[in-house]
Amino acid sequence: MKKNTVSIYQLFPFEKVCRGEEIILYGFGKIGKRYLAQIEETGYCKVKYIVDQRASEYRNFRIPVHTVDFLKQDENALIVVTVYSETERREIIKTLLDRGIHRTQIITGDHRVAVEEGCTGGSDLFQISCYTAEEAKACFDSGFWSFWAELNRQLKIKRISEKPLARIGKEDDGGYIMIDDFRSSGTAYSFGISDDVSWDMDMADRGYEIFMYDHTIHKLPFEHERFHFFKKGIADSEDTSQELNSLERYLEENGHSDHDGMILKMDVEGAERGFFHLVRQDTLRRFDQIVFELHGLLSREYYTAILSALKKINETHELFHVHGNNHGNVIWIDQIPFPELLELSFVRKDLYKTRETENITLPLDIDRPCLKEFPDIALGNWNRRGKEDSVQWD
Repeated sequence: MKKNTVSIYQLFPFEKVCRGEEIILYGFGKIGKRYLAQIEETGYCKVKYIVDQRASEYRNFRIPVHTVDFLKQDENALIVVTVYSETERREIIKTLLDRGIHRTQIITGDHRVAVEEGCTGGSDLFQISCYTAEEAKACFDSGFWSFWAELNRQLKIKRISEKPLARIGKEDDGGYIMIDDFRSSGTAYSFGISDDVSWDMDMADRGYEIFMYDHTIHKLPFEHERFHFFKKGIADSEDTSQELNSLERYLEENGHSDHDGMILKMDVEGAERGFFHLVRQDTLRRFDQIVFELHGLLSREYYTAILSALKKINETHELFHVHGNNHGNVIWIDQIPFPELLELSFVRKDLYKTRETENITLPLDIDRPCLKEFPDIALGNWNRRGKEDSVQWD
C-alpha cells in the first residue's frame, strides 16, 4: 500500500553559526532534538553539550546534558536556544545574561520549517499523509468514518448575511474569524496565551477588557492597560485546583457571573473537550461569540468527548466559520482533507438571522494559514463533505 508522508519540522539556524563552530544547545525538546539531528546529519558544527532542565533523564546520552547551573560566566561557546515560545525565549535569555553570558553568544532559532518526504521519525512536528480512496478503505475502520460523518453533521456552517466577518488577531496562528459587530466596550475571556497576544490586543483596541488565563507562562509577552492576566488555566475535569478551575469560578472571582454579551476565545491544547463537558449552558449563553481551537480529531480516544463538546455548544450557539489549522497532522483521502486541528467560530443563536447553505468554500479570502511557511488547508465545500465523495463515510 502506498503511503506518501511529508514531515515538517523546525530548521536549524545554519546562517547564524559558522561551519565547524562549537555550540551549546539550550533545550532538548522536540525542536532541540531536530536541531541535533540536522547538525549530526550534516556535520556542520559541533555540540559541546546540551542544557535542559530534565538533564537527569539523559545521563547516558551520547552528548553530555546539564542543567543551566552548569554554565559558567567564562563560557565562550555560542548558545543556541531551541524553544518555540517567544515568552520562554525571553526568560531564557534573561537567565543567561544574569549568569554573565554575553548577548552576542546567544542565538535564537527562527520559526522556519523544512519539509521532508518519506520521513516518519518521532521527532517530526507533524505529518501529512495521502491515500487513495481504496487505500483509505483498507487503512481506516468504520469508527473513523462514523466519527467524521457525525463531526460534519455537528459542524454545519450557517451564513450570517447582515454582518461582515473580520479577522481578529495576527495574520497566522493566533488569529480568528469573527463577526465584525462588537460593543464599544465589553468583556472578553481569553484562555491559552503562550507568547501571542495579537487577538487580545485587537479586542482591547476595540474597547474590551481582556481577562487572560494561562497557567503555563509566568507573565504576558506584552502589556496593555486593558489586560488582566492570571497564571491559571481552565479545568477539563471536576478535579479543580488553585491552578486549574472552571469558567464559572473565574466569572465569580471577577464579578462577571451576571454579565451578558461577553466574548470567549480558547486555545488550550485539548482541554476544550473537557471544558465543554463541564460548563453550564447558562454560562455559555453569556457569551455572544465563542472562538476556539478543537484538538485531537485524528485520535480515536477523543472521538466521544469531541462530539459531546460540539453537541453542547450547538444547543446555545451556531457555527459560522471553520478553518483548518495546518500546524498539525493532516490525512488527505482523494484530495479531501481530514485535519487534526480545526479553528471554530460560533455565535449565540438568538443574535442574528442565519440560513443554511450548501455552498461554503473554505478557506475564505480573509483566512490565513496558521503556519505561514506552508499552504493553507483547502477544506473545500465544507457543508457538502461526504455527500459526493469517492469514499463512503457511513
